[in-house]
Amino acid sequence: MFLGIDDEDDFLHGSPIGKFFDIVFTANNDVVRHELEKIAESYVAMDILLTEQFGDEVAQKIQEVIFSNPEFQDLKTSFFMEKMSAIVSQSE
Repeated sequence: MFLGIDDEDDFLHGSPIGKFFDIVFTANNDVVRHELEKIAESYVAMDILLTEQFGDEVAQKIQEVIFSNPEFQDLKTSFFMEKMSAIVSQSE
């Protein structure tokens, strides 16, 4: 486990989340910065929307989704795979 990331798969193959971080640290710096900026923009926009919707309960609502939605881990893995693919395709 590194940076709170549970890499369950074989250490030689790694998980999609682990591979994402491998790529982030080795890919073209400009491409990585661009993708991370897009992630930050989406996060801030979603934070604004959620705060408008839920007010001070945003953190609680987020925790509820993380712990009660059975699809959360699969969607999280898909997110990392999508971003990894975007970084790799732009770095070629």
